[in-house]
Amino acid sequence: MRVANLSGRMSVLVDGHPVDVHEASGGRFGPAPETVFDQWAPFRAWAQEEYGAALEGGADAPLWPLEAEVGAPSPRPRQSFGVGLNYVRHAQEAGFDLPELPVVFTKFPTCIVGPDHEVELPRGSVDWEVEL
Repeated sequence: MRVANLSGRMSVLVDGHPVDVHEASGGRFGPAPETVFDQWAPFRAWAQEEYGAALEGGADAPLWPLEAEVGAPSPRPRQSFGVGLNYVRHAQEAGFDLPELPVVFTKFPTCIVGPDHEVELPRGSVDWEVEL
């Protein structure tokens, strides 16, 4: 099942077309993505019952309408964590010893952004990260 935050509203891809979850469910699920995430099991059951195999779309199906702004999948996460030195080669390239325990740190909720968001890098030395 493909879901997306389109212009701040949770949508699901049905037969290659986005469907607004709030409208399609008759208000059962709120319009904001985080309201659906809070009810993920009932949402999945509803979507499967309502749309079944049409949820997958085809290989050529569009991922979103061009006029919609694609936002962060979870625009206001309650928590976000990062794990440092989690790739052995990268740690070795940087000259760091591998830690005995994972280096875990928190991130601001604004670290989750959509695909078209411009990320400004500070001056000086920055390390790269991989976005998922």
